Amino acid sequence: MRVGQVDQATVSLVKNAWGRLIERYKEGSKPGEGHWTDHEVGDTGFLKDVDALNALIEPFLLAPSSFNDPPLGLDELAKQIEGLLGQIAVHAGNDDIGEEKVANAYRGFSALPYPYVQSATDFVDSASSVLRLICNAAQLFGIKKEPLSPNLEELMSSTARSAVDFLLQAKIEDAQGVRWPGVIIKEVATGKKGAETQTGNLFFTNCAALSLNKVRRSTGKAGDSKVGSPTLKNWLGLERMESIENILPRVASWVAEQYDSNTNSYWLDEGRQQVHAMGVLHALEMLYALVDRLPEDWGAEASSALTSIMKKMTTPEAASGLSGDVVYWLALPGSIRSAYDDRRYIGAFLGLLATAQSKDKTILLNDNYITASESLFKGLSDEWIDDPTGLWDDGRPLICYSQDALLALVKFGLEGRVGSVNLKETDLRGALAEALKSEQVLEVVYSNLMERARERRDQEIVSKLKNAARTS
Repeated sequence: MRVGQVDQATVSLVKNAWGRLIERYKEGSKPGEGHWTDHEVGDTGFLKDVDALNALIEPFLLAPSSFNDPPLGLDELAKQIEGLLGQIAVHAGNDDIGEEKVANAYRGFSALPYPYVQSATDFVDSASSVLRLICNAAQLFGIKKEPLSPNLEELMSSTARSAVDFLLQAKIEDAQGVRWPGVIIKEVATGKKGAETQTGNLFFTNCAALSLNKVRRSTGKAGDSKVGSPTLKNWLGLERMESIENILPRVASWVAEQYDSNTNSYWLDEGRQQVHAMGVLHALEMLYALVDRLPEDWGAEASSALTSIMKKMTTPEAASGLSGDVVYWLALPGSIRSAYDDRRYIGAFLGLLATAQSKDKTILLNDNYITASESLFKGLSDEWIDDPTGLWDDGRPLICYSQDALLALVKFGLEGRVGSVNLKETDLRGALAEALKSEQVLEVVYSNLMERARERRDQEIVSKLKNAARTS
C-alpha cells in the first residue's frame, strides 16, 4: 500500500465512525473492567475488544498524514492494549512446565463471545487478531516516536511469541501445503485416539497467514529509536522468523489449489464442500499479499474469480446479498461441536478491489471494476451504515464489520479510485470511435504513421551502410 492522501469526505466519514465506535466502550463496575459493546443487545467479549482496537489503529496506519492523529491518545490506547494483553497473560502457560505441557496449555486466546461455549480453548482467529494488534501498536508507537512502557513492552513481546508459537503449532502441514483449522483439540495434539480431526479452511487460514505476513513485513521500531526499543522481529527471534518465512509460500500454494474452475471460485473448506463469495475474498487477500508476482495460471484464475464476483455487484443491494452467513463447525474438547460464524463483511471487497487493480492493471478501467467499486463505495459510505449507531451492519451494527469497512474505505481512497479518468470501457471506446471520424484526427494519425515509417526506413539505411563498411 503506497503512502498517500485520502480525500476529505472519506476522512470525515472514518473519523465520525471512530467517534461512534469510541462511544460504545462501556466502563465496568471495577477499574479496568470495561468492554466494547456489539450490536443492539450489547454483546461483549475478548474478541470484540481486540477488533475494536484494530479498527481504531489500523486505518490510521494506512494513511497517517491524512488523519494526523489516531482517534484515541497514545496513553489511552496503551492502557487499553495493556489491559487486554494482561488478560491473556493471566491464562498463558508457564514456559518452565515442560515442552509437552506447554504445547497443550491454554494460552488465553479466547474467542468469546463467538462460539458461545465456556471452554479454555485457544482459537486461531483470536491469536491472529491479537498478533495483528501487537504489530499495529508497535508500528503506531514507532510512527509517533513514543517509547513503550517497560510493562507494555514485556506484555507485547511475550504475547507475540505466544501467538506465533500457537499459530505455528496449530497449522496443518503436508504435501498439499499449509493451512489452518479453527482450534487445536488437545486429544489430537497428545496423540489420543477417537478425536475428531480438524480440517483447514480459507477463513482461519486467512486470519493466520495475514497476521504472520504482517509480522514478516514489520520493519519499524516498536517505540522511539533513541531509547533503543527492539523491533518486533527481535522480540520473536530468528527461529520463529525463519519458520514464518518458510511456511507462507506453502500457504499460497494451498490457497491456489482451492480454486474450482466449475464455479469460478475458491473452496472455503479443505473438504471442498462449501463455496461462497467470501471465499474469493479470503483467497485473493492471501494470494495478493503473500506472492509479489502471481504465476500466470494463478493470476488468470484470480482475475477470473474476481471478475465473476464483480459482475454480480451491480448495486449496493446486489453486493450486500453476496455476503450472507457463512458458518463453520468446530470440534471442541469434550466432544462438543460448535457453530462458528465467519467474521468478515462484504465491504472488505472494496479494499480487495483496490489491491487487485494495483496487482493487475487490466482491471483498472474495466466496466465490472467501476460498477462494483461504485456499488461498494455507495453502500459503505451511505446505505450500509446503521443510523442510530453510525456503524456498519448486516442488520446489526457490528464491530468486526465496521473494522472491514473502515480499512476498505481507506485502502480504496489510497489505491482504488480510477482518478481523473472515470469512464467505463464502453464510454471510452465510443469516444475513440467518434474521434476517429474527424478529418483532423485522421490527419494526425496519418502523419504519425508516416513519420514512423520514415524513421524505420532511415534506420534500415544506416544499418545497411554499417554492414557494408564492415565487409569492405
